[in-house]
Parts: sequence; C-alpha cells; structure tokens
Amino acid sequence: GFKSSCLPTLWYLLLERAFMLATLVRELLALGFCYCVGG
Repeated sequence: GFKSSCLPTLWYLLLERAFMLATLVRELLALGFCYCVGG
C-alpha cells in the first residue's frame, strides 16, 4: 500500500542527490587538479 508506493520515490530522490553530489565533487577535484598543475 503506502509503503510500497512511497519507497521507490524516496530511493529515486536519494540516488538523484547522490549523483548530483558525485558530479559536484568530481568537478571540484578537476578544478583543484588543474589549479595545482597550472599554478
């Protein structure tokens, strides 16, 4: 009932947030790397 219909949405939001966070971290790491190498 309620639980089975609510859970997938929760998982989707969690995965989406984790993906966004991973992308952000990767961008920051790339920027830091370029800064260290260039500077």
